[in-house]
Amino acid sequence: MPRSRKVFKKRKGTFFKGRNITSSSNSTLDADVSNNDIKTDIKNPCAKERKIPDLNASFSTFEGNIGVINAIMNLNILSFVFKNDVRCKKCDNGMDMQVLKNNSRLAISFVLKCCVCPYRVEFSSSDYHEGTQRATVNTRYVYAMRSIGRGAEAGRMFCALMNLPQPPTRFAPYNKRLLKCCKACF
Repeated sequence: MPRSRKVFKKRKGTFFKGRNITSSSNSTLDADVSNNDIKTDIKNPCAKERKIPDLNASFSTFEGNIGVINAIMNLNILSFVFKNDVRCKKCDNGMDMQVLKNNSRLAISFVLKCCVCPYRVEFSSSDYHEGTQRATVNTRYVYAMRSIGRGAEAGRMFCALMNLPQPPTRFAPYNKRLLKCCKACF
């Protein structure tokens, strides 16, 4: 028995019911108005631009109010810069960078040693939560994985593919900290 209706028929415009169709004489006027609206939107930054700091801002004028800037960086390049451009306070010679064993997973501890004198400086790649040995980068990592609907195994795979240090092994302590923060916000 043949079909009673055409299988491949024209659409009747049911997908764009709320859209106004204007004549060609009004379309240039509408385009000018919409261009003016777009130009005024450029002056008002969106929420993303207000929250995320400008990465091109000069670090020489750093006053601590830029916010948290996290970046994935090749440590060989950082070591090269420290060796060639950073000078010791005491003897004005080059500094050698070494990476300590990282017990705090994604946070890395660095040591800058002078090549000549015994001067050395230690610092970490992340801040730590008050009163704990948990790095804030680990908490941000767990929050990011939870936000996109992925768990610990997907995070381990991501870190392996990106050649990053191993992520936190257990999410439970970080989940508790995130739950406290969420309850405080709501």
